[in-house]
Amino acid sequence: MAVVTFDPGHARFVIAGNLRFFLSTTDGHVFHLLRAACPHRGGPLHLGQLDADAGTIRCPWHDGNVSLRCLQRDAAPLVVRPGSATAVVPDPGGEPITVDGRLVLATRR
Repeated sequence: MAVVTFDPGHARFVIAGNLRFFLSTTDGHVFHLLRAACPHRGGPLHLGQLDADAGTIRCPWHDGNVSLRCLQRDAAPLVVRPGSATAVVPDPGGEPITVDGRLVLATRR
């Protein structure tokens, strides 16, 4: 496991080896660092459409809904404080961990 700290106001995407995670919130207060790959076909869930009322993200590749509750079960452990987020992600096996401000549509601020 590896620990990464970043500013959630500027960076919302974490890459650890071949795993990608995106920072998501459905109510503006509770944050989750979710895996970005759709469990069905590996589509980019961070570009999907969030339906917070239904508790789903629509995958842009296969147009199916993915339960936020299921995604949250596999989310990376995360602590968010003003101006700082710290997460525990799988060890990328010597590869760098990168954090960036990549576009994330599947969130509501």
